[in-house]
Amino acid sequence: MRAATSGGAVAGEWLTSDEAARLLGVRRSTLYAYVSRELIESRPQHGTRRRLYSRRDLQRLRRRSRSARNPSQAARSALDWGAPVLDSELTAIDDGEIWVRGVSLLGLARERTLEEVAAHLWQAAAEAAEPGAPGAVRDASTSPTAAAAGCGTDLFDRSLDPLPPQWRRVLETLEEPHPGVLLQTVAALAAAEDLAAADRRVERMTRCAARVVQVLSRAASGITRPTSMPFDRVLQRAWAPGRRELRPAIRAALVLCADHELNVSSFVVRCVASAGSSPYDGAVAGISALRGSRHGGLSDRCEALLAEIAVPSPRQRVPAGEGAVRDQVRRALAARLQRGETVPGFFAHPLHPSGDPRFVALVEVLRSTSGIGPAFWRSIDALVEEGADLMGEPPTIDLGLAIVARALEARPGTAWTLFALGRSIGWMAHFLEEVRRDRLIRPRARYVGPPPSGPAGSVDLPDASSTRR
Repeated sequence: MRAATSGGAVAGEWLTSDEAARLLGVRRSTLYAYVSRELIESRPQHGTRRRLYSRRDLQRLRRRSRSARNPSQAARSALDWGAPVLDSELTAIDDGEIWVRGVSLLGLARERTLEEVAAHLWQAAAEAAEPGAPGAVRDASTSPTAAAAGCGTDLFDRSLDPLPPQWRRVLETLEEPHPGVLLQTVAALAAAEDLAAADRRVERMTRCAARVVQVLSRAASGITRPTSMPFDRVLQRAWAPGRRELRPAIRAALVLCADHELNVSSFVVRCVASAGSSPYDGAVAGISALRGSRHGGLSDRCEALLAEIAVPSPRQRVPAGEGAVRDQVRRALAARLQRGETVPGFFAHPLHPSGDPRFVALVEVLRSTSGIGPAFWRSIDALVEEGADLMGEPPTIDLGLAIVARALEARPGTAWTLFALGRSIGWMAHFLEEVRRDRLIRPRARYVGPPPSGPAGSVDLPDASSTRR
């Protein structure tokens, strides 16, 4: 049960008993019954003997009640932030926290590598194949994070080889591709050479999933010789050579992007898995969704925003005056709004109404990094504060990834690449969970078009030539 706490509350997040009962359309006695059943959190109202009730819990309960009364409406809204549409053992999001298989994702981002988090997320698949198999988290009920330590490398080949020459020749034909094109191409090339990729046994699928993540990391880093270093170290050497202090920020960015419940790209990957396709196909599909402007494409727009407001190099030591920086940032953001544009990286995520905890965690790790000068942080702090003020919304992980990319002084598309590489282990976790489920995802559509009107010959159809304009 969540403990009821006293103290200040953000206005509007907590309601009186009369307001809560009115919102639900029930008597206060029914409200109290819901509280006793732990369906609604309550807390003392400061200075009184009354209690306040969580608006979030009330709204969740009201949606559930309406769904029970109108199942068809619930089904229609399920694909638009509606009720959960499937069961998953992977990720839970609640009260500003993200839990992956019962462990805090924010804690993992501070303590573990991407390989170790992959071992933890893929645990169920590994155990389904063989309890205690390499890569499975040992004794997760007592200490999942400790159990994951050291297991991640068991899932992956010890040596990360460079891209084969024949692959590099194909990639050289692409002119300055977006990282998404690069990763999709490499995944397709790897699929063509992996003859065992269609083997649906869970253990083989898990090994194939590990190869997918390795192939994507190879392509993103552009390594030229074999290495057994962790992914974050490989990327740091590729993107910010000689700046090992940035490794924790890269590692945190990867882990924080690992999974986020049933997001659009993960759902697409599950559909591909349910159809009997390979993990490579799942990765290609996930990348396609992540490139969308309403998903991972926001990271590209956030990178462009940082370039637009001219965030200084992290190595610049002498900052401009705080007032001048803040004024410059505010004018740049206001100009975007006046042009009818938006400020990317600021919106109220439905799953994080109080703000995206991933952004906060990532910036905290980066802020603890040595070697980043005050000019960088003065500009970033001005952007975060002025953006939140103008948009009336908190910053999201997309902006956090762009900030890390700027600290790395890496090429455009790096923020998106961090997102894709981190999320790739989540995609594979969803893929493996769907393989275990072993059922085709086949939702139904509710037809709302013109009514049937007889044989095709009796209907006047448009002339096809008239549509070619």
